[in-house]
Amino acid sequence: MSKETPLFFIGIKGTGMAALACMLHDMGYQVSGSDLEKHFFTETPLIERKIPIYSFNHHVIENHSIVIVGNAFLDDFSEVKQAKANKTLTIYRYHEFIGEFMKNYTCLCGWKPWKNYHYRNDGNNDQLFFTLWLYCW
Repeated sequence: MSKETPLFFIGIKGTGMAALACMLHDMGYQVSGSDLEKHFFTETPLIERKIPIYSFNHHVIENHSIVIVGNAFLDDFSEVKQAKANKTLTIYRYHEFIGEFMKNYTCLCGWKPWKNYHYRNDGNNDQLFFTLWLYCW
């Protein structure tokens, strides 16, 4: 993936999407995206980096861009449908893009489920949290 290829995030204010957009911007990629006009705390680092954020359906995605679709948006969402109709765009779901992007890196993951975990019963479901260390270079 070339750093000259624009990256457009549908749902850029999502927790994982905003972090990924900031990371890619800091690595020199051209990043922009769309989301709700409502303010979310996750947009502060995007604004600090001057990453363009557009309202849904108020911006035409540049031809030949890579589009990363947040997991909150199904294929019937209007902006996703518009992107899929443009055959010049390469479209990934958030997790697919991360998998594709990470092919260029070597990673060591240390996961010890028997250590460093926290168990919480919040009334709705039981959750087991593990500590995951991910080192990439």
